[in-house]
Amino acid sequence: MKILILTDSFNYCCGRSRHIVTLAKSLQDAGHYVFVVFGGGDGSGMLESLKIPYEVISEVLHSKRSYLNFIRGIIKIYKIQKEKNFDIMHAHHRYTSIIAKIATQFLNVPLIMSIHGSVKCKGILPAYTGNFFIAVSDETKKFAINEKPSIKHKIETIPNGIDLEYDSKFDRNIFKKSLGIDDDVIIISIIGRAIYQKGHKVLLNALDKLSTNSKLLCLIVGDGEYLNNIRNHADNLTIRTFIAGNVKDTSNYFLISDIIVLPSIYPEGLPITILEAGKYSKAVIASSIGGIKNLIIHKQNGYLVSPGNTEELLEALQILINSKDIREKLGGNLHKTIESSYTQKIMTDSILKTYEKIIKRERI
Repeated sequence: MKILILTDSFNYCCGRSRHIVTLAKSLQDAGHYVFVVFGGGDGSGMLESLKIPYEVISEVLHSKRSYLNFIRGIIKIYKIQKEKNFDIMHAHHRYTSIIAKIATQFLNVPLIMSIHGSVKCKGILPAYTGNFFIAVSDETKKFAINEKPSIKHKIETIPNGIDLEYDSKFDRNIFKKSLGIDDDVIIISIIGRAIYQKGHKVLLNALDKLSTNSKLLCLIVGDGEYLNNIRNHADNLTIRTFIAGNVKDTSNYFLISDIIVLPSIYPEGLPITILEAGKYSKAVIASSIGGIKNLIIHKQNGYLVSPGNTEELLEALQILINSKDIREKLGGNLHKTIESSYTQKIMTDSILKTYEKIIKRERI
């Protein structure tokens, strides 16, 4: 099977991008031809390291949208399809999905759109465009159907999945030492894009209310438009902060972390960050919002807090900081959850079945 994967920006610290890499690699390993098109970003090295072919088409970048770029993007996608004759297209962003749908209107290639979050139907461009839709969580599916009831019979839930293999010989103390962090420091991490929606401000406000403790450190990994605001806020905290910014490999930062926090204030689909935390058996505190509620069971495999609620987050942090046993219990249970339901194989097998079903249906 020949598969074209399309998305907007493509970056190392973007969960959607890491999801695409996992899917593309798994499809490629299964013997399929995969080609990735994206609008820009710093993450091309993830594809190059796996020898996954790709092309950067800046015109499909949502942040650079204009009437002229929209038309150019349609023409370029049309030419790629004419040249390579893909069996199916799989878009992971609404803007690229719209462009692909128009480009292939007369080329008889089915288009699937993955819905990674809760996108409101507003403006002149539709939120959901395609022959079929994949929601990454049940909450995301409910939201999408509520926004566009006509897709009710053309959508299914296929949760994100990850590869559970990693370097088990990694020495966390050596890596901590390379960053100037003492062995006995408890690391509270937020890993992902530095954008307002991810709730960095909520975490920093909660940390500001903790009693001063030299054995705590807040680790911030990721880049984005909100990073300068985060730096300014962190400079005024009594707790020590370490801003790693943009990194090519987040695995070492997960491995040295004791607590992973995802204090999102806008609905999430199914965050890769939480799956990765589970991969490494890390304790998680996350907002009870969107697809997170499908993954985290409060006090069983993580802690859920109300979005934007500093006091609830502070209380959860205090519990986990003070109890290594609870951290290890939650992390271990989350690993079991990921292992049973959110692996790369489970996800890819389900997506392949969907590809085959849609290709067959569209050819009838």
